[in-house]
Amino acid sequence: YSFTTDGSFQAITVSLCGSTGLSDSKLSVFADCADFVEWPTYGAPVGAIGYNDDGCGTGYLSELDLTDLAAGEYFVAVYGYTASYA
Repeated sequence: YSFTTDGSFQAITVSLCGSTGLSDSKLSVFADCADFVEWPTYGAPVGAIGYNDDGCGTGYLSELDLTDLAAGEYFVAVYGYTASYA
């Protein structure tokens, strides 16, 4: 997924809260597709400008608040905790 901003927003939220299609998600945001290097075993991927695992308050779905983004296009990776959760 991707989104574009003109840089005028103080915060942009990417959320999977309330999703019924996922059981345990992770979110990562990249400034460029080329910034993605590899999926880590644990934690944020190298090159990610934002990452979240289990940020919806309850359960295992993810939500990420990005602040003070410069104008441009950003790329969102949605993936499971493991392949069986994707």
